Amino acid sequence: MTMNHLCISKYDIKYRNELGVYLRDDWTSISDVGKVCEGELVTMEEYERVEKNYLDALWDIIQTIGVSHFQIEGLRPWVDKDLLDFPLVNGTIINREQCIALAKQILREKIWGHMTSEKLSIYFSYDYYVHISFEGDLDAVKAIIKKYDLFWEMQDRKWFEKDED
Repeated sequence: MTMNHLCISKYDIKYRNELGVYLRDDWTSISDVGKVCEGELVTMEEYERVEKNYLDALWDIIQTIGVSHFQIEGLRPWVDKDLLDFPLVNGTIINREQCIALAKQILREKIWGHMTSEKLSIYFSYDYYVHISFEGDLDAVKAIIKKYDLFWEMQDRKWFEKDED
């Protein structure tokens, strides 16, 4: 089966220029809570609303693709090994609920790593981007992303093959 590669974000693609550069002064991480972006104060409530959209979208994508377990990979050495109630060690096998708990901590920049399975891999990058590589119904996944007021962009397979360090 063909692998699909998408970048998921909260950034409306209508605000990108012809080179793909995002033109708005939007918040890009939890560290922006309390700052003013696009003329509005970024509140913890707004951050949590958007974070929940990401996590709910990931949950629905995991369910739709039919993945039950992931392997943790790419953890950085500075990870607080006691942050979650499962071993934060490269190679650890985690279930769907643990995947979402780990994704939340990654979005909050407390951990850095990614999760992989045979049919779905989830990667994170700076500025609140989530990258997924998956086997399955592309249109169904796009619909899930849209359902949570998020945006998707097709991504080159080579992004997923690069060295993550």
